[in-house]
Amino acid sequence: MVIVGLDLHVRNSFLSAMDLETGEVLDQRRIPNTREAIRGYFGQFDGQEVKVTLEATTNTYPMVSLLRQMPKVQVVVVHPRKMKIIAEGLCKTDKVDSEVLVELGRGPYRLPTSYIPNAEVHDLRCELRTRARLVAMRTELKNRVHGLLTGEGFFEHPAALFGKRGREWLSQVELSEGARRRLDRFLRLLDRFEAELVEISQVLREHYARAPLWEEDVKLLTSMPGIGLLTALTILSELGDWRRFKRPESVVNYAGLVPWVDRSNEKSHYGRLTKQGPRFLRWILAEAAQVARRKVPRYGRLYDRVARKSGAGKATMAVARTMLEHAWLMLLRREKFHYEVTEKMVPGGEPVVGMA
Repeated sequence: MVIVGLDLHVRNSFLSAMDLETGEVLDQRRIPNTREAIRGYFGQFDGQEVKVTLEATTNTYPMVSLLRQMPKVQVVVVHPRKMKIIAEGLCKTDKVDSEVLVELGRGPYRLPTSYIPNAEVHDLRCELRTRARLVAMRTELKNRVHGLLTGEGFFEHPAALFGKRGREWLSQVELSEGARRRLDRFLRLLDRFEAELVEISQVLREHYARAPLWEEDVKLLTSMPGIGLLTALTILSELGDWRRFKRPESVVNYAGLVPWVDRSNEKSHYGRLTKQGPRFLRWILAEAAQVARRKVPRYGRLYDRVARKSGAGKATMAVARTMLEHAWLMLLRREKFHYEVTEKMVPGGEPVVGMA
């Protein structure tokens, strides 16, 4: 078997290859991140088993997707934070990093790996993140319109400024020639964003929500107040294979909804949320929590208790964390949402607190 350590960058990568049996270094060089260059590099090992070890980074997914298409190539993606603990050293270069990855790949210990979604999950995730970015851009444009009106001295205007009555008011309000030109440009862009959002939302509803991979899970999650179709799809895509989590605590830790902990002997110090997981998952859960706390008594009580002590922001994230735990339990047990709470068992025989 050949062990390859791949130090991945945006435009190029440094690769080190070693024969597992003899320990001989077969090849070390930097190559561009093009399909032709990658295929050409691994072509020299044609017919041999190859194990590639690389760190998870921004462009890991396209590289892993390309490597998975090659026969006899096994890919191991190492968790970057845990990788620092193992490979931290005084001398850090691309060559050294690739050699460290080779040593990790050939070692007998279990590597701290990162989850890489399959093509279907990745595609859904990208569609939902695109929609979220379009919503953010639309909000920015609306803020620009408000700012323009304030700058022109209009401090009062219809409450639903971008609804039918509000748009009529915007079309008739007296502005300077330059301000009118800028306003019309903002409104045209808003109309374009609205059209794109309608289209992408339709695709998500028709294609993904009815796909066999998502349909049953979506029905379960949307039974929880505050979680609609797009929210359910976002949770599922950001979690990926939710079955890989063993306990509710693992899910919220992945989402970055747990605080930093510094524990020594009998003293414990808790900090802010780690926010180490997918930020789109935290964002959509925070949005859902604002609705759920008003509709589910248990969430409302939790929100009020935390808000009195720590403020509205922390209270919202506390509800978001509880909702994610419950959502995972619903998926695990194949049960719709219930309001009562009880102690149940999860695979392995350990009790957890979850929904009845």
